[in-house]
Amino acid sequence: MRLTLDSAWLSGFVDAEGCFNVSIRARLAAIVGFRTTLCFLLDQQFEQEILSLIATLFGTGHVSLRTGTNEVYRLTVGSFKSLPIIIAYFTRFPLKSHKKETYERWCEIYSLMLNKEHLKQPGFDRIRALAKLVNKHTPG
Repeated sequence: MRLTLDSAWLSGFVDAEGCFNVSIRARLAAIVGFRTTLCFLLDQQFEQEILSLIATLFGTGHVSLRTGTNEVYRLTVGSFKSLPIIIAYFTRFPLKSHKKETYERWCEIYSLMLNKEHLKQPGFDRIRALAKLVNKHTPG
């Protein structure tokens, strides 16, 4: 079987082993005093090759060995410009687990950031509240 982004196989894989993460860090140079970043993460033990293949299918991301683990590799897609391909895939092949709600909140944050709302206090406050809900189920 040849792996492509034309079926739901990856959606099931992400339901089991993936997550959507929001990072908010203090940054004095930022208008609201914080920098917000979004990441799509996918972990798999012993499977550097499959994660690299997924990165190739998406055309973005990097794979690294997670320190302090027994050969758990992580695919990270953290470039804001790369997120539309991730969103397009999960729009076409929706998640089925509790991660669906997490993903929807993550997409709401993406939308707010796309509209530059993260640069205004009310928008940033909304993002911060949503981020707490998104990161609630994020693995370490």
